[in-house]
Amino acid sequence: MDWPKLIIKPEGSNVVILAPHPDDEIMGCGGVIQKHLSQGDQLHIIYMTDGSRGTSDMKRNFELTSIRKKELKNSNALLGVKEYYHLDIEDSSPNEWSDYSDRFIGILLSIEPTTVYLPFFDDIHEDHQRTTILFSQYLQLGKQCSIYAYEVCTPFTPNRIVNITRLMDLKIEALRCHESQFKVLKYDKMVLHLNSFRACFIPFPGMEYAEAFYYMSTGEYLTLYNNFFLEKNKQGIING
Repeated sequence: MDWPKLIIKPEGSNVVILAPHPDDEIMGCGGVIQKHLSQGDQLHIIYMTDGSRGTSDMKRNFELTSIRKKELKNSNALLGVKEYYHLDIEDSSPNEWSDYSDRFIGILLSIEPTTVYLPFFDDIHEDHQRTTILFSQYLQLGKQCSIYAYEVCTPFTPNRIVNITRLMDLKIEALRCHESQFKVLKYDKMVLHLNSFRACFIPFPGMEYAEAFYYMSTGEYLTLYNNFFLEKNKQGIING
């Protein structure tokens, strides 16, 4: 396996970020979001779930859904994100997501993204894995785009590194807009350490923080997707 490549910014001027929960997009690619917007790229975020179980006891809280939507609105305003959508799937739902497939695919068809960011297949959170399942259905329509998996709960072996040193302060400020979630975990500390660790992968002068991605073409994504979930299905641990 090759060492990850340092790039200035992933290619693509029409970008979609799939966020299983409000704040995942900041943790995984809050720096790259700023890079795309500073270049005048079109950027859209699709929030998959309602975030209603973002509590320490994981009990569903409808008031929290409203709070988290206000938090993400503030975060997006800070970063300059203007286009975003809510699927409002039940957070950590025991039910399948298939009922949301048509609406999700409809949004992507209306955007026709050239670049898509989303969590990696083997992220430990099941909502993150289910996000990749819905996205694969869009690709199976024959759609082509560049795909970048980002890190949230589960670090992976990346093939792209992006220097976000000058963007880190605003990334953390945007993350802290999601104030309700800091009652659960110290996400700012987690992200600071992860992005500092990723900056150590390549000896580039002045790089103190970096985001890591796994880049795939559509064909590569579908091959890896099929192999990963085939094995999971054999083990009986995926409930799509």
